[in-house]
Amino acid sequence: MFSLALVMSYDYDSIWRRVFREPSGTPFNSMIQLEADKGIPRNPFINAGALVVTDRLLTLTGDAAGAIRGLMRLESGNPTVDIDALVAASEADHGHRNASLAHLLASYGNLENPVEDVLENYFKQCALAMTCEDLAKASLFLARHGVAAGGSPFLSPNQSKRVNAVMLTCGTYDAAGSSPTVWACRARVGWVEASSPLCPAAAPSLCGGPRWVPTATPWLASRLWMNHCPHWLVHLLAPLPTPHHFTAVLRERGITLRRCCRCCLGF
Repeated sequence: MFSLALVMSYDYDSIWRRVFREPSGTPFNSMIQLEADKGIPRNPFINAGALVVTDRLLTLTGDAAGAIRGLMRLESGNPTVDIDALVAASEADHGHRNASLAHLLASYGNLENPVEDVLENYFKQCALAMTCEDLAKASLFLARHGVAAGGSPFLSPNQSKRVNAVMLTCGTYDAAGSSPTVWACRARVGWVEASSPLCPAAAPSLCGGPRWVPTATPWLASRLWMNHCPHWLVHLLAPLPTPHHFTAVLRERGITLRRCCRCCLGF
């Protein structure tokens, strides 16, 4: 997600010519899906899509992993966030499926840089070491409609909303249909990232926060996250007629709302 945001901050929406914004309906590391779609990943969060985003960021910056590390340091306020060399080496030693995906992307002409360079940066990005607090703070630019920690614009409000929207519709991979359905019943709409046990979430003008869930399938991880998230972390993708109408519908169904500090929903 952070790589996607960085790429969008550099060249706006050009990345969408190389990667779709559709839920995959297949496992996050599926090669069958990529071949069926002729080398265009379904979305930027499955492995193939993340490789394409990393490739574009490498073209734009010359050091994709370093750019992500710099972003995480700035947004979290922690200058010690760094790449764990041992984890990166382990990723490289066992990243055969990712290497296969990268070569398949290259065979369709959807990589701008050598496969080896893309994989190196991708594995380093996956090996960033930081705390839950660091991750929560680094995610807050989405809660601020694209405004960086220092107060300067990082993404436009529309770009920020697009990132959240793609996270909602694609961030849970083959559970992309069931997860938003549950969210829609609980709040207006939010976003989750279930590829890792660390799942960040954001609410405009409210907060951003990670939740740690046991290592599990993406579907189970997202369900556990939604069941244990203590706040209504929501992104206002499309307003309902009125907040009071929405509240009444939920109460009729026996759903109790818990109020957050500085709640932006007006309940």
